Amino acid sequence: MKVLKGKAIRYETAMYNRKREVVELHITVVPIILGGELQGIHCIGKDITKRKNMERILQEMVYEDFLTHLPNQRALQKHFEVLLEEKEKFALLLLDLDRFKMVNDSWGHEMGDLLLKAVSHRLAHYLTEEASLFRYGGDEYIFTKVFVEEVEVSAFASKVQSLFKDPFIIENQEVTISSSIGISLYPEDGEDLDTLFKKADNAIYFSKKHGRNHATFYGTHGMAKEDRLLKMEHLLQNALKREEFSLVYQPQVELKTQKVTGIEALLRWHNEELGNVGPDHFIPIAEESGLIIEIGKWVAKEAFSQLRAWCDLGYRGLEMSINISIHQFYHEEFLTCLEKIVRESGVAPKQVVLEITESIASNADVVLGQLEKIKAMGFKVAIDDFGTGYSSLKYLKDFSIDYLKIDKSFVQEIDTNSKDQDIVSAIITLAHNLGLETIAEGTETRGQIEFLQEQGCDTAQGYFYSRPLSPEDVLAFIKEAYR
Repeated sequence: MKVLKGKAIRYETAMYNRKREVVELHITVVPIILGGELQGIHCIGKDITKRKNMERILQEMVYEDFLTHLPNQRALQKHFEVLLEEKEKFALLLLDLDRFKMVNDSWGHEMGDLLLKAVSHRLAHYLTEEASLFRYGGDEYIFTKVFVEEVEVSAFASKVQSLFKDPFIIENQEVTISSSIGISLYPEDGEDLDTLFKKADNAIYFSKKHGRNHATFYGTHGMAKEDRLLKMEHLLQNALKREEFSLVYQPQVELKTQKVTGIEALLRWHNEELGNVGPDHFIPIAEESGLIIEIGKWVAKEAFSQLRAWCDLGYRGLEMSINISIHQFYHEEFLTCLEKIVRESGVAPKQVVLEITESIASNADVVLGQLEKIKAMGFKVAIDDFGTGYSSLKYLKDFSIDYLKIDKSFVQEIDTNSKDQDIVSAIITLAHNLGLETIAEGTETRGQIEFLQEQGCDTAQGYFYSRPLSPEDVLAFIKEAYR
């Protein structure tokens, strides 16, 4: 034993206290040496139960979708790696709820969330013995199914869609909804998850186009001339020239003072042919095609110019947040262009917050160097949608960041759900222990705000305070807040 040889030892253990509760301890055993002889030992025990519980909660967040409790995208990635090792043929079935937006628009997002939970429960209850089920995001689900003959996949897709024949009972109301499915096959349609997903997504477009409530194999229509992704990319190429982009701004309110301390710039695209296109649809295409670089420059110029206008009116304490994609972050001219835009706009770098996602942290060494350059230039950095991507306590400690933005999926039910409360409380505690400030996204109720205040959350952003606004409406909102 090392301690008998004059060396200290440290280890972790668990035991019961008087209340028969499990207590986790960090034990340090130090030898007591007098005159060169071991006279005894000194033991120090530190209660680390709270820290261990917080680490377990954060680890659970990594692999579980918080709303539906189904495995999430990160769990899908690990599962995909296992499938590759087993070297069997399998199908990726992408399921999308038809006209789900209509449910949200008609009955509100709370009803939409309840429907997603009900759908998830029905799918998981009847189908998980035959295939693996994941929530991909929004109203999209993914199944992976090992098969020998394609007819097995077709039969399974039909069984999935049969589960939507009966209505869902939500808040004593019957909600009838159907689903469209796009199917890609490994290895015929692709040998990596990203390729298989894109081809299943392409197939689902044809399912919806031909009447919805259909299942389509990618190979059936994959070579069709009409490809919505190519079409959208073509229209995106001219969107800047045609001035089709615009920015809206959502205020961020400091919870202690109820003053507006920051603004997030949000990109919108309206095309005459496509109508209003959501960022979730066009940003991935812009990233893949490389158009995101020029679009990102335009966003920065517009946002910083607007910030300067507000500063000139006397609101000099505001910070402006803009979202930075992984493609922008790693682009060789990113920092040079950003510095030039800030200089020309006349705002101070300390007023600029660059929002990056956790997925960027997957290449830790490169990220660390880039973040150090960003901080040296005076900019601030926020981790956006914290808890939904690449979570690592080590990277949070090592990276030079200023804010953690708590994803709205963890905020939506904190005024009623104890598990939500534990997770949000853990994130706030973690952030503050690391010297970071917290911004809660998606706040919609007074109960959520009161809980966040009790836990010491620094800032909130969401419809409770304001929807995304035009520059003129932002100014009116700020004036009202500062009265």
